[in-house]
Amino acid sequence: MTITPPKPAELEQARQRRMKEIAMFDVLRELMMYILFVMILVVISYSSQDRAAFAFKANLDNSFIKKGDIFQQDYTMVSAAVSVLSGYSRYQLSIKLTVAIVIIIR
Repeated sequence: MTITPPKPAELEQARQRRMKEIAMFDVLRELMMYILFVMILVVISYSSQDRAAFAFKANLDNSFIKKGDIFQQDYTMVSAAVSVLSGYSRYQLSIKLTVAIVIIIR
């Protein structure tokens, strides 16, 4: 019984197949790392979520954003801070800012 070496064409075909397998395993390993990264990111992002966050945001929206209210300023139509503050002088703005800071501190 004699063992003959593989033919050069078969050997080249086996090399090409092995190179493709190595590339495939590299891609699969990288894909698994991305999936693991996304899973860790999702766990970290959603684990610190407060149960009262929706109610807090809804309360802030209802307090400050009065959509279509004719007696309050409608802040949903503001395109820039300059358009909201254009009617006030620097003195009036400094008074409003001071009052807001005092209210926050209390």
